[in-house]
Amino acid sequence: MITTRRILPATLFAPALVRAQGAEWPNRQVRFISPFAAGGATDVVSRLYCSQMASLTGQVFVVENRVGAAGIVGTDAIAKAAPDGYTLGLGSIAVHAIAPSLYAQLPFDAGRDFTQISGLARSPNMLVVNLDVPATTLPELIALIRANPGRLAYASSGSGTTLHLMGAWLAQAIGGDMLHVSYRGIAAAMVDLFANRVQMIFANIPDGIAQMRAGRVRAIAVTSAQRNPAVPDVPTMAETIPGFELLPWNTVVGPAGMAPPLVARINALTRQVLESAETMRTLAELGSAAWWTTSQDATAFRAAQAAMLAPIIRASGARVE
Repeated sequence: MITTRRILPATLFAPALVRAQGAEWPNRQVRFISPFAAGGATDVVSRLYCSQMASLTGQVFVVENRVGAAGIVGTDAIAKAAPDGYTLGLGSIAVHAIAPSLYAQLPFDAGRDFTQISGLARSPNMLVVNLDVPATTLPELIALIRANPGRLAYASSGSGTTLHLMGAWLAQAIGGDMLHVSYRGIAAAMVDLFANRVQMIFANIPDGIAQMRAGRVRAIAVTSAQRNPAVPDVPTMAETIPGFELLPWNTVVGPAGMAPPLVARINALTRQVLESAETMRTLAELGSAAWWTTSQDATAFRAAQAAMLAPIIRASGARVE
């Protein structure tokens, strides 16, 4: 009887304890792992998010840049953390949607080993070409590519990156043949674009707009479903190639096994952060847009993106053993 009395209260009160876990979060410091280097756009997004979360909750949010293997090292640390909400991190298209098809082996399962808590930000790209390329629209560029198989080159920041896959997808979609030239970074790629050693690149919006306004490149199309307010005269890729929409994105993630009330609590706070004027303004300056979703929608979106990109990656030949 004594043993029964001791067990029953814990069993009966377990749901209340789980609810309290969500309601009281956070009551101490939160670690936010950014799997990419400090100083870049993803770092700015991570620090903006943590600053706003700290203001809302009154607790300290520390960004930890744990870099290595194109984001895999830091992401693995998120997967292996305790599911108590005190280790969160930045999810990305690179690790959560591209890496499962790009890498022969990963230390985690991108679908099974994480809790997708909410969308965070999305960043459209812009297809720009060298000024000597005799095309001012996407249909004209497509015709030029088809008429000159293998003679036009597109630059990227590395094999298997979104910039590479956008170019590969364009070639696959139009049945054209283009040369892919991989660089260590965007700066070197842009130098060769200006010199017409490569003819095009899917640049991020701020870089694309800056170079377009400086008269160094010609804008052809943006990769979002809708036209970008900053360049409303530049059409979307989908206006010519239906369904062509690919935006680098970030989510807020935690390890698998987080309690639903805890996920709901973090998701609700994230929504407040993303709907704040300061967050929207800062993201816009980066060429990004705030992107809140439910946890369920973020989970479904990641899976859909991974499935959509898998055949593009296979056809591109990109592979890391």
